[in-house]
Amino acid sequence: MRRIPPSRYLAIFATLAVLLITAIGTLNWRIDPLQFYRRAAYPPEFVEQARYQNPGLARNYPYDSVIAGTSVSLGFDAADVRHGLGWDALNLAMSGASAHEQSLILEVAIRTGKVRHVLWDLNFEYLRGSPDWVSDYDGAFPAYFYDENPWNEIPNYLLNADTCKATARVLLGFGHIQLYRRRTVAELSRLESAHPPGRESVLASLERARSAPSVFERQKEDFTVAKLEASFEANFVRVIREHPEITFELWYPPFSIARHAFLAEAAPEVWEQMFEWKRAVTAATAGLPNVRVHDFQGERAVIVDFNHYTDTVHFDAAIRERIIDEISRGTARATVESLAETEKVIREETAKFQAEGTRPRALAR
Repeated sequence: MRRIPPSRYLAIFATLAVLLITAIGTLNWRIDPLQFYRRAAYPPEFVEQARYQNPGLARNYPYDSVIAGTSVSLGFDAADVRHGLGWDALNLAMSGASAHEQSLILEVAIRTGKVRHVLWDLNFEYLRGSPDWVSDYDGAFPAYFYDENPWNEIPNYLLNADTCKATARVLLGFGHIQLYRRRTVAELSRLESAHPPGRESVLASLERARSAPSVFERQKEDFTVAKLEASFEANFVRVIREHPEITFELWYPPFSIARHAFLAEAAPEVWEQMFEWKRAVTAATAGLPNVRVHDFQGERAVIVDFNHYTDTVHFDAAIRERIIDEISRGTARATVESLAETEKVIREETAKFQAEGTRPRALAR
């Protein structure tokens, strides 16, 4: 009997392995659980990790406008945006997103040719450090979903174990074994909080911030005006200049006065840099015809009313509706004069807040 050489077995094994890998990759491509290649024809499983989910939404869902930015941009209702601004908007904001991450997802959307308008928050905390830093909020940043190299998705997505698990859940769903909760796209952009709006939640949030060194204290060197300006130039101004066909509505979020008090107390140098950076933003955008900058940080009636806040930063739907209305009417435009008035209001209200002795007694040090 003829003896089969070991090399033949190796060749057979290699062929079977290639066929198996090809079959797995093809099945994952066809099911495409993150909808990266196409919009799902089945009820999809939207994942909580926005940095993984958003590229597919940007590539394949219908819209003419994008909401970009950080967690303060979550919660904007598509119906409110449509009513107030006349846009069919897709919310691509991501919690804790660095300026670079924000520009990357926006560029994914822009490459589709669908974007006509952008609503983009100016949250200076996330312009710190290097212009190209990315956060680890959702785990390792999936850069392969944001570049234009189609080969990167093969090992990182199509042959990924987590993708296989997601595909299996979808296939089981076809057999009426439901292992994930069906949700709508609108649910992805909801701003969830474990705390109800109100003074108690805001002061508790302030005390938590005081309990450990913040990023403003630990990384003071990352908040210099020079670094903030460099990041703004690389991640905001560059995109705005490259796309004159798109209108950009940039806006400063109305943080509660408790947030400003914390900054003034924990990192006064950073607080001062913030005011200077805002003036630099006005100068950098002055000659760009397709951008408007809106400032909501000096609206006294808003920033001192803790009934609208679940912590020192995040606000409710009433304030979001007010933001949309004022952007529509152009009544909150940032100018050299308005920035000076906003700074005056913030400093006055911060001093009042600090003078009142705002620590809850049960939590006081």
